Amino acid sequence: METKENVPTNFQENMEFVNNLMTRLELPPTHEPQLHALASKGLPEFNLTIPAERDGIQTSNELKFEFSKEAQRYYFNEWTSKITNLPDNEKASVPMTMHVNSIHQKNNLTLEESISLRLRGSVEKTLTYNKKVKEGETPQPAPEKSEGETKEKETVTLVKWKKMDFSQLNDKGQYPVREYQYPKLEEHLRQFSIDKKDDEDYMRKVLYCLRKGRVYPVKVGTGDVLLTRYLEVDAAKNVILQHPKNVRKVLTQGPGMQQGAESGTTVPPAATSEQTPNQNLSGASTSVNQVPPDKNTPGMNTGGQHPEAAEKKMTGPEGPGPTPPANSFTGQRAKPEKPEKGKKHSNKL
Repeated sequence: METKENVPTNFQENMEFVNNLMTRLELPPTHEPQLHALASKGLPEFNLTIPAERDGIQTSNELKFEFSKEAQRYYFNEWTSKITNLPDNEKASVPMTMHVNSIHQKNNLTLEESISLRLRGSVEKTLTYNKKVKEGETPQPAPEKSEGETKEKETVTLVKWKKMDFSQLNDKGQYPVREYQYPKLEEHLRQFSIDKKDDEDYMRKVLYCLRKGRVYPVKVGTGDVLLTRYLEVDAAKNVILQHPKNVRKVLTQGPGMQQGAESGTTVPPAATSEQTPNQNLSGASTSVNQVPPDKNTPGMNTGGQHPEAAEKKMTGPEGPGPTPPANSFTGQRAKPEKPEKGKKHSNKL
């Protein structure tokens, strides 16, 4: 009887390990029969393609498996995801390859987080690294473990924000992901006139969603004047952006969308006479927490483009820094917008 060379010593345990890792990445369990069939063939390596959908975004995800003769099991160390229901000329449709850390699994980007990055969002991750020993430094031994336990390497934990850089492709033909710090997220969020800002559970939910890279709807304003605004984080500029409509749905579903000439972002159709009062004639978002931009201040009107299009600098209280787009939070307050005549504003979310 022929013995297959690359079959895991403990097949079921190996499959459970792989399945648990894929569940953490938010990949659907529909892959299991195909995975088991391929792993049973004794191949030194194989690829597994898994279709997945998240909030109307369809993706094709290819995982590369390799057999480790030393560990006698299959691993996958990277996967490539592509959004399939966007035009090919939209930058978000470019494939994204992610490395997989099977030890510190919380370091890995999930399917939802990777989609958010490709749709120009920012994602906060708590990353764990094995502590590196500097030259001339004596390594500190790990704490003693009881019999039967293995010693763990000394680790370092860092909180970082990730955001995709669409300015140019890297040598692999993909857009790189940059890392940023945004320590004032909670402080900035508290300065919005959110109608439920005193509800701690609600604000925790808002923060959680922003950290996951989601666009989150809130009611902002004072008294009876409440308007729906969609919040998202731009970690590269350390601001919370707010929009009069869900920019993710505009990007993926909006009718009559056109490609931005310089930034490559998708912009709304031209404004009409039926335009709502919370948009100006350029289509740029305005905020109840922001003083209207001075007409002589350059770079303060994004012309309806996604915020990544505004890149000019200004000098603020903390010195030179990136100019927040016209739809971002600046910490300044203005008079609330007047509701459109004949329409009532609800206090419900």
